[in-house]
Amino acid sequence: LPAGEELRKASTMINTDLSPIDLYLEANDERGRRPGALLSAALALAHYARSIEETRFVFPVDFMDPLPLPARGAVPPAVDPMAYLERAAKTLDGDERLHEWLDLQRGAARLQLHLRPTTFARKQQIIEWLRHFDRTMLGHHRLYLGGPGYLYPRLEQQGLRGALTGAGLSLLIVAVVLAWAFGRRARFSMAVIGNAAPLVIVAGLMGVLNIPWSLALLPVPAVLLALGVDDTIHLLWPSRQSGRGIGTGLLRGARRSGTALLATTAVLCACLATLGISGLQANRDIALLLPAGLLAALACDLTLLPALLTVWSRRSSPPWR
Repeated sequence: LPAGEELRKASTMINTDLSPIDLYLEANDERGRRPGALLSAALALAHYARSIEETRFVFPVDFMDPLPLPARGAVPPAVDPMAYLERAAKTLDGDERLHEWLDLQRGAARLQLHLRPTTFARKQQIIEWLRHFDRTMLGHHRLYLGGPGYLYPRLEQQGLRGALTGAGLSLLIVAVVLAWAFGRRARFSMAVIGNAAPLVIVAGLMGVLNIPWSLALLPVPAVLLALGVDDTIHLLWPSRQSGRGIGTGLLRGARRSGTALLATTAVLCACLATLGISGLQANRDIALLLPAGLLAALACDLTLLPALLTVWSRRSSPPWR
């Protein structure tokens, strides 16, 4: 099976997203370093994590049975709860299975939260809930988040912001190049619209096919803009060199470069489509989105761009020939 299929199969079998969130508790004062206080905070955090609907497991609490903890049964009568937790913490400290999860010397503990498959937005919401629990409930401890379930969404969120900024910068660079190449407002404005349209089409295709943005897809807008503007320049350049009008120049550009643009687009689409045989889902998404975007870019240059220039010319004087 491809790697993506194996991961999906494993995720289905154990009903988790295979991206756990690590929860690190660390004491921030002397009271928090007491074994009983540390254990109490860890149990409270585990109990809160279990209350989240998507929670599947909380390591190691869910897999340490039996445990001498109040969470597993009522505190014996006439026993001080904190004293009971102190003794329980010392008992757990001697368990070799917990050496990587509990460090009484440092006043630190680690839990691992496994969630059922959910959306990116929902995982962000769960992370915010955990942070809110840290701010409002943990007076003597500090909660630090880590693990792939936290780091990947965080990187993805930052990457998406960077991708939007990069797409805007790429569009600005394209606009500057087109303004330098063609000068006239009509040709410049319509060329920018024609090169932005494929991005909208690809975004719509992702929505229809339910393809989420991921780190692997972040370069798609910039690559699509770079390749799309190449077609536009080849089609419009003859109109810049000749003084016979944009209509005649565009027709000359289509006759001179149209066949070459069709051939290069076909080659690029075919080569990119070979990523579809990859076992990684991100590569298969790229194999679909980039060829679709390149075809849309060429179609816009051959149909939308001339149509926009025609409409513009009819509203200006003198009419273009």
